[in-house]
Amino acid sequence: MAARNKKGKLLIRSNVGHDGSNSTLWIFGAGASAHLGFPMSANLFEKSVSLVSTVFRPFTGPDVALEYGMLQGVLGNATPPVHDLQRIKTDPTLALRHIGIWKTLVHCESVPISIHELLQAWIKLPQALYNVNVNPDPTRLIGTYPEDLLREIRAADPKELVTSRGLLDLDTANGHVEKAEELVSLIYFFTLDHFNRAARQRTEECPEGNKYRVIVHSLGFEENTRVISFNYDTMLDEALFHGFTRSWAYDGHGVASVNGQPVVCDTASAELRVIKPHGSLNMLVCPNCNRTQVYWFWDFKRTGIGTGAQDNRRCVNCRVALSGRKDLLTSQTVPPLYDKTIIELTRSSMMSALLAADNIVSVGYSFPEQDNYFYDLLFISLLAKPCRRTTLRIVDSNLAGAEATRDRLINHKLLRTLCRPSRKLEVIAMDLDGFHGIRIGRS
Repeated sequence: MAARNKKGKLLIRSNVGHDGSNSTLWIFGAGASAHLGFPMSANLFEKSVSLVSTVFRPFTGPDVALEYGMLQGVLGNATPPVHDLQRIKTDPTLALRHIGIWKTLVHCESVPISIHELLQAWIKLPQALYNVNVNPDPTRLIGTYPEDLLREIRAADPKELVTSRGLLDLDTANGHVEKAEELVSLIYFFTLDHFNRAARQRTEECPEGNKYRVIVHSLGFEENTRVISFNYDTMLDEALFHGFTRSWAYDGHGVASVNGQPVVCDTASAELRVIKPHGSLNMLVCPNCNRTQVYWFWDFKRTGIGTGAQDNRRCVNCRVALSGRKDLLTSQTVPPLYDKTIIELTRSSMMSALLAADNIVSVGYSFPEQDNYFYDLLFISLLAKPCRRTTLRIVDSNLAGAEATRDRLINHKLLRTLCRPSRKLEVIAMDLDGFHGIRIGRS
């Protein structure tokens, strides 16, 4: 059931009845975290380059001639014009065109390790893309979705690379593909990790600015609630950590430890279940046993050869060494390749959540075609509920955006027969001032 209050906000009356048979499933996409400053896929590379450029020399002020002369002494004829150098910090495409001099432009005495790793990954990326026959042109690259670039890299034919690049063998070609994929994944991870830490600091300074906290407060009045979040960020998770006073758990992740302490997670008894099918920035997944290790408020640490033993971890479940975020990136998050371990781990949990739900509220999730596995799950769950109708509300601050997502759903090859003739799925587009205009609970 749903009703509008006098302010035009959406009120979902969920879990009506003592048997919990009328439940609501909440789905959060990237748009739900946009109010905290997180980039969308469409501008992630642009935001990432802008982040790196914060440590570049500004080439402004009274000493600009002196600084430019010193740069010419290092770069010689390769020195860009001074007006280009003055625009690099504000023009990501121009910055990529001069990526060969990035190390020389760095002027900070102490660069944060995450920015340093991000800079190194960007510097290596153009050659890595060239090695797999992917066009590294800056204008094209800055406007590319990360998932599209990763898909293009993975589509490279190793046999063709051996011929076109004069490589020794298929192993070398496969190594080039893996290297390009790793660099894009690192850029994706370090960029989101920076914005995650910035959002955490912003929330500490102004708690009411994190709208997830409003949702979490309302969830305290609900029973048997389930949440699917496709976001890597931990802002919803941390809002639950600080503000949810009842029991909650990650569902389907097989959590073995929290901050290194072994846990026995009884997901079935949790009053709120959170499913993150694309992974999370606070998770490490052991590649040996596929059990998840959760690290709350954990900052990046260099691990592996040359670091202290205290900075390395072992899987609590199988005792295999976990060498750190970088080496485990492909198994702790899905950036975004849509076929990784975590999706398989959470598939049954997502199906259970969809089967239980009569109301689905989607905030900031566009139901992209790349998430075809989720379309399959939604379709199967609807067929398994022969006598029940499911209502799916698409919430967006822009009604046109909500309507476009609704049309994508009702015209999808799997769902269109369930939306129109049988009306098993009713999809409603709602203009509710986006995330800010939503609250839940009984009235």
